[in-house]
Amino acid sequence: MHPISVHTAVTIFAILWSTEARDNVLTDGCATPAYLDMGEMGILHCRISADFHSIHWYPFEEIAGKDSVINYEQHQKNGPGFESGEFDIFPNGSLIINNVTIKTETIFTLVVLHLQLLQLPAYYRVNVEVRVKPSRSYPVIHQCNDRSELCIFRHDGHSDLVCSVEHTRPMVPLLWKMRRNREISTSVSQDHTVHNETITHSSNVTLLAPSEYFTYSALFLCEANDPTNLLERTESSVLVLNNNLPIKEKTAITRVEYGKTLELACGDDTFIFVWKNSDTDQVLIYGIVNEEYVALQEGFDHGKKGSMVISSAMVHHEGTYVCVSNNGTAEDIRQYDTSVIIHPVPEFLFIEGCVPGQHCALETSGEGNLSCQVTGIRPEVSLEWDVPEYDTTITFGSQHLTVKENGDAFDIRLNSDYSISDATKNKITVECRTAGPNSDLNQMSTKIDLWINTGTPIPDESELELRFIILISISVVVIALCSVGSVIYYKVRSSNRDEERGTADEVTPMVYTNDGKRNIFLEELKSIYKKHYNSVHPIPYLREKLFSIQSLFVDSSLEVLEQGHWEAFGSYADMRSDPRLNSRRHIIEGGPGYGKSTLTLQLVYEWCEKVEGSFFENVDILIFIRLRQVNGVRSIYDVIKYALCKENDAIQSSDIRNILRQSPRVALVLDGFDEYIGCREYAPDDVTTIIREELFPDLPELDVLLTTRSSHVPASYPPSTKRVRLSGFNHESRVKYLQKVFKKEDADKIKWCLRNNPILELLCHIPLFFVMFAHLGQDNVKPEEFASATIFFSHVIACLHNHLGIKLESSRDPSNLMGAMFQETNFALIKLASEITRRRRQWSRNDLCDRLGEPSLDRYLSLGILREEEVIYGGDSTEKTDVRPSLKVEFHHGLFQEWYAAHYLVTLLQNEKRLGDDELKLLDDLDKLEVQFMLRFACGLNKNAAEHIIQYLQDSEGFESLGILCKLEKEGAIGNVTQSIRNIFTKGIQINETNNGFLDRPMVQLMEIASIRKIPISRVVLNAAVSPVQASSLQIVLKSGIEIPLLHTLKELWIELNRSTVDPEGAQRLLGYAYTCEALRTVRFTKGVLPFSGILRFVKGSRKEITALWCPFRTWFRLNMQSGKWEFEDDGSELSESEYNAEVDSFNSVFMTDMDYKSTAISDCS
Repeated sequence: MHPISVHTAVTIFAILWSTEARDNVLTDGCATPAYLDMGEMGILHCRISADFHSIHWYPFEEIAGKDSVINYEQHQKNGPGFESGEFDIFPNGSLIINNVTIKTETIFTLVVLHLQLLQLPAYYRVNVEVRVKPSRSYPVIHQCNDRSELCIFRHDGHSDLVCSVEHTRPMVPLLWKMRRNREISTSVSQDHTVHNETITHSSNVTLLAPSEYFTYSALFLCEANDPTNLLERTESSVLVLNNNLPIKEKTAITRVEYGKTLELACGDDTFIFVWKNSDTDQVLIYGIVNEEYVALQEGFDHGKKGSMVISSAMVHHEGTYVCVSNNGTAEDIRQYDTSVIIHPVPEFLFIEGCVPGQHCALETSGEGNLSCQVTGIRPEVSLEWDVPEYDTTITFGSQHLTVKENGDAFDIRLNSDYSISDATKNKITVECRTAGPNSDLNQMSTKIDLWINTGTPIPDESELELRFIILISISVVVIALCSVGSVIYYKVRSSNRDEERGTADEVTPMVYTNDGKRNIFLEELKSIYKKHYNSVHPIPYLREKLFSIQSLFVDSSLEVLEQGHWEAFGSYADMRSDPRLNSRRHIIEGGPGYGKSTLTLQLVYEWCEKVEGSFFENVDILIFIRLRQVNGVRSIYDVIKYALCKENDAIQSSDIRNILRQSPRVALVLDGFDEYIGCREYAPDDVTTIIREELFPDLPELDVLLTTRSSHVPASYPPSTKRVRLSGFNHESRVKYLQKVFKKEDADKIKWCLRNNPILELLCHIPLFFVMFAHLGQDNVKPEEFASATIFFSHVIACLHNHLGIKLESSRDPSNLMGAMFQETNFALIKLASEITRRRRQWSRNDLCDRLGEPSLDRYLSLGILREEEVIYGGDSTEKTDVRPSLKVEFHHGLFQEWYAAHYLVTLLQNEKRLGDDELKLLDDLDKLEVQFMLRFACGLNKNAAEHIIQYLQDSEGFESLGILCKLEKEGAIGNVTQSIRNIFTKGIQINETNNGFLDRPMVQLMEIASIRKIPISRVVLNAAVSPVQASSLQIVLKSGIEIPLLHTLKELWIELNRSTVDPEGAQRLLGYAYTCEALRTVRFTKGVLPFSGILRFVKGSRKEITALWCPFRTWFRLNMQSGKWEFEDDGSELSESEYNAEVDSFNSVFMTDMDYKSTAISDCS
């Protein structure tokens, strides 16, 4: 008896059970139907338990007498379909079809035989439908030119709308619908057609006469019925605009200032909207409110409820704009006639012979010519002369008005002859003012006095001012006498009461022991320190409003210098516990206004209050010295005596020396090394010795903490010194400060200002700028106006003056402010500030009284622009008799001095001609990093000076970034933040190794702003500034420690490797970063050695196309992104390993020995 084969058994059971099986098909073991894509691999998904004998697949519904195509038995696969490669099978029974064809569209049957032969087989049938997806995965509206997003169709009244889905299997039915706000209607007339091809089908639907359903505009949807998921999107929308409808609506007149934001409202409760330029008939922007919009013209954006926003209005934006809207039930049309206003700079009328911004008096013989002009104004205005109070003694004869175009604006000049008929008058006041139909947009006038030459001299302004001062002085004296009398009266009464009570104290001498002197010394220190940290005034002039340091202080970003690289650091509170700062010597450095002194004051406060875990917790005696108050004192003990204990005669310098020498642990905080005379040249004093030497012999266990600007770190300091850098206020720091100091509504207003101006937020990264901005108040502040540091600081100066009632005629325009400054007769102050170029920061009061005048000096002291404090001076010996205190005056902060010095610099550089030798020498002698804000302010104050400074910096190696920041100041004068940033990045930027973090950081922040605001960055060149070891696919770390995040609008990255050899991992990081930046297509490496191979691990499988180029010396190579091999760029031939080694040898022979390699190699890899 022969055994029955598996095939025979399956056939017998198929015949016996075919009828019953057909009625009771088990379909729960496999998914059916199965939709498979033609030309792709397909899977028939099944789930069969492991308890089976064998599995058999048939490409038929009726399997009797037919062979299976693939079998699976005892973990072995066989069958003709498996051997041909057409089919495969998973252990769970799922069938793999390696290439789906039209023949695959059938019913497949799966038969499962169980381990016991008498158990009935299981049958599973799968209905396979083959899909063919269309080339465009959405319904295509023919009038949209294949646009996949919302499109607009300008309807002529005759055309139909056609929508189709072509070449699909199965067919996709289509339907036109009309959308009215949230409601969708299908009651539109349409015609359906289907075209059947051999394998695929195409369906079309036509919307007949769409104009019957709207007057101005309407939204139609073409919807696909797609149960097989052939399409990625089943709806396409078209916004139809009536192209033949005449617009007769009333036109609204709209005016906008040049560079400001213009927003035009569309309609009430708008659903769909279309904005067009009526003059050019161009559609600008259209969309669905809160869903989707499309801008067709650059510079136009959408706002709330369908409004149109022009973020920076320019002259070419003038014209008539029309909005057509539909809210689902009603349609509307609005029309605007828009023109751009340009205010003149400065914003006043010039009269020839007068000093701009000052009251003017001209001497005349009775007749002559007057010239009045205004420059840079739009729209065009007229000028006229007027005599107040209808004075008929002066008449104007021949008048000639000239108008010249000045870019987008106009220069207007009025020349007039005049004659005075009444020679007995001494003075006649006349006024030049704007006139004509546009004068209401730029209302300006300037008055002058005409003094008739009768022998009476014209009163000098100083004479008038003197009279005023005398009057005020008399009033002050009277008030003072009354006050003194009152004080004497109450003193006498108080003394009499004490005598009557018999409470007068006896005067007894005090005798101090050594411990007693130590305690007195400590109490004296803490008393002085408490005065310091309980009397902090964020704004200089607010003397009456003091804060304690703990009510103001918030942590800022910190970095620590570790093995030559700056690394991010947690909090100042971790300075004591972090092992990277394990030392007794520390330098805290930062840029101007970064909070170095504030941090030291917080540390002093924590020592006095014995805060647990604080930096000086284990210090017995803390000495806090402000170095700006010390000049030439040799003995550190004399410094301490006269800076901290001068009022207590019981404590002498010798006592201080003994107390400190006997104390277990002493710490010395030296605040402001950059303001100390010893930082300029070697000074033979204890302070200099302590800073430069590892051990101070008199106090060998001394802890030292020094603060300084990063541009003035001591030239030499002990190797054990740890350096910490303040990197400014990040967003978290600013929020904490606002929460700590301000009410919620005030804090929210400040945060709103920062959000609406990235340049303002960039400036407020500097803590001093942020604190001043926050505390000065934001009444009538428009954040978009702060387009540069110059405009911001002009606002600060104006606020200081306005606080004392000195009204500067300034609209936050730096050029106008400069005129107002001269109006305040402060040229002497400007010249004083210019001495910063000689590193002079302090003057005696007597000196300034002579140079400024005592009233002006007192005024600037009251404003807080200047401050007066006691400075300790030393003589040629260390005897205490040679130590003397003296009152000195200095600018409240170095930024104030740089502001006024910038005005002086402008007077030297404002001519259009080329710079002379004297001007070039002045710029050469400047410490550009120390006075970077002086240079930036000057560029914001005067365009000609800016051109000279920017060109000079671009020609000076290492200052390209400073040049770009200066360019931003120059561009910021137009008040257009976005356009300023766009102009900066049009030609690309360069960051050099010689830049420090305080130039790198604003440059990186500018790049971040550009990336976020979708502003293209054409090229970034990192010139020997990159640390490949610290790079990653998410950031590049500069040698200054500043991190460059992903820049998604960067197009080209150029990395100069500074003669270094990069290992494969470092190259992978750099290339990975390039791949992660969305718009970046080219990355170049020069003047360094990249690996021969092994670079592509980071980017394998990426679909993004990128070109990687490398030029070690003279020849450019391109990386083949498929093979990972280098190729010659010119002919595409592969670089062999021997050629690679020869190139590296050539590189080493030149670059590793030639110290002046930069002068010879740049042109080789240009």
